[in-house]
Amino acid sequence: MRERNTNGSANFRGGRDRQNEADRNNNMPPDLSISERKKLQQRTTIENFNSKLTHGGSDHLVFIISGERIATVWKNKLKKSPWHQNDVRIFISSALVTADSQITSELVSKLGNSENGQKKLKEIINFPMSCDAGLKERVLSFQYVVLPLLGLLTRTAITNCTLGKHVDTIYKTIYKNLDSFLYKNVMKMLETLVQRNSIVDKYVSIDALLSHELYSFIPSSLGTFFLIIVRFLAELLRRIKEASADEIMQKITLNLRELTTKYHQTIEQQWSSLSSTDPLNNSETRKYFFTTLRNEIDEIDAVIEEFNNNERNISETYDITNESSDDDEKEHDNDFENISEISIIPTEEEILCDRPPYLPSLFDERHSLPNGAAKLLDRQFLLFK
Repeated sequence: MRERNTNGSANFRGGRDRQNEADRNNNMPPDLSISERKKLQQRTTIENFNSKLTHGGSDHLVFIISGERIATVWKNKLKKSPWHQNDVRIFISSALVTADSQITSELVSKLGNSENGQKKLKEIINFPMSCDAGLKERVLSFQYVVLPLLGLLTRTAITNCTLGKHVDTIYKTIYKNLDSFLYKNVMKMLETLVQRNSIVDKYVSIDALLSHELYSFIPSSLGTFFLIIVRFLAELLRRIKEASADEIMQKITLNLRELTTKYHQTIEQQWSSLSSTDPLNNSETRKYFFTTLRNEIDEIDAVIEEFNNNERNISETYDITNESSDDDEKEHDNDFENISEISIIPTEEEILCDRPPYLPSLFDERHSLPNGAAKLLDRQFLLFK
């Protein structure tokens, strides 16, 4: 038995030597130990919190250390079925490495413009999630899987990708699950971590997780979660205009502001309990962080308020909530409910009318007609006219 173990160890060392030789031939850096990986990730996080918080996106917040070896693993994982937690984890880690290489067109195309990619994205966001998922197969870790997913979706290489329509499709998939995924799951998990004032998973240590999957992202601070969620919401609002009028979105932003206040108060009262690896145990970094976070939440609120104010102004200006007009309510002699009766050439009375013409936008939810062919035809006719 001892001899077999010795031979096995020798074979392992031989395999490791061959792998290192292959890595040298491929110009890859030597692999890092778990300890080295943890230290490098923690040091990078602290440096980025001190100087790069306002750079936008997730690039300096969620990252995989020395992940060159897994850069293309996501392609094979995308074909696998069924998925377990570690499949999702390594898929996301690999995709993050790909995004950092700035070559994202294939990844974006697969996720946003292929049936299988959309199916897998929906599968991920419909997975059960927990702050104490451990290494369970059918539950996603909020800290070690869901956070990196949101980090992937806010990577600047993804959000600035030239395949904008495919990125829009990815965000629309999330938006369709705004209530179930973001409000009832992501925000509830964030609330749990704020209540604990800890990001520890009770059922798996960091060393055990890295032993299980070396290329995992390990967050050092709860602050990372706040910034990533805020930046994801900002991107969602930028791409999907009607989200600003969504009641669930407004609940999410209100909840986010409340949790920010609670988190800030807790940290100021219990800062000495913070881990030495948490960048927010430094008072100056803490001040910088909360100023940045609140500014970004204010920007989200401003987008929502501006959109809703514009919608109200349109409604008040054009009275577009009226589905039909009697003859006495017509603005001029070329104002008819049936577009076949409207003259494309404006009449003298129409030209002299004080009220400006109504031109509905694509996301004008207060248009008098319900969604469908009639509404589309009416919009196109008005724009043509």
